[in-house]
Order: sequence, then C-alpha cells, then structure tokens
Amino acid sequence: MKAIKEKQLENQYNLRQKETLEAISNIKKAAIMEVQVRRNNLKKIIEEMRQKQKRKTTGLSQKLQTVRYEMAQQMGKAYKKGDAGNCEKIGFGTESQEKKQMRKHYCVANFSEDFVKYQDCLEGDDFCHMCCDSEYGEFYIGDRENCYKSACIKNSAPVPVMQDGRWIWQTELADAN
Repeated sequence: MKAIKEKQLENQYNLRQKETLEAISNIKKAAIMEVQVRRNNLKKIIEEMRQKQKRKTTGLSQKLQTVRYEMAQQMGKAYKKGDAGNCEKIGFGTESQEKKQMRKHYCVANFSEDFVKYQDCLEGDDFCHMCCDSEYGEFYIGDRENCYKSACIKNSAPVPVMQDGRWIWQTELADAN
C-alpha cells in the first residue's frame, strides 16, 4: 500500500512538474511573441521616423537649391551687360504702332516672369529707364547712365524757363544768353 501511495505521489509530482514545464513553455512562447510584436512596432516607428527625416532633408535640399538658383539669377542680373541699342530703337515705345509692338515684344522677353514689372513695362510712362535698367546690371552703372543719356532724352523742344522768378527742373541746362 505504501508503494502504491508513493507511486501516486510520484505520478502527481511528475504531472505537476509536466504542467509547470508546459506553463513555463507557454510563458516563454508568449514572451517571444510579445517581443516580436514590439520589435515590429518599433521597426515601423523607426521607418516612419526615417521617412519623415528623409522628407525633411529633401525639403531642405529643395530650399537650398531654390536659394542657389535665386542667387545665380541675381548675380546674372547684376553682371548683365546688354545693348543700349535696344532701348534706343524702341525709345519711349509710344511714337508709332511699330514701336508699340517692339515695346510689347521687349516686355514679354524681359519681364514675363514678374507680372507687376510686366504691366509696368507695357503701360508705364518710364519705359526707357526700365529698358536701360534691364539691359545693364548693378556692376555697369556707367553704361546704364550712358544708356539713359542716349535713349531716354526726349527729342522734343526743351521746357521753357519761367521768367517770373519760379523755376522748373530740366534735364539739361538751357543757354543763359
């Protein structure tokens, strides 16, 4: 009888040990699964962060390229040395239909990217100065001034000086004699 009780106790011990080992095995499997789920979630988060950083880097790179492009355009405009003959041919662009057409073509060619300047070019009273400013950049101020003198002086009669003590501004000095 004692042997049977010992055998039953041993079987119960072995059964509990087996159940305990199965429970430990199940806990290990659950832990492994949880670790894999967390790893996958972290991988997703890291990939999202990488994509976000990549978009940010791309955006900054595009901004840098835009700044470089604008600087190159500004430098190109500053170093531009054109032809005063263009401005001399067109003059003020209001004398004849042909000159109006030439003025329109010049405005389209040089100011089409900026609507305000384009409208000012087409309809403004000071086309000649706009033309000279467009033809010569900031580094060629002397050439620009020469363009003003050669192309922007109206060929009309000079404005008479008032004799009553008042004065009127003139581009050139009138002969005092």
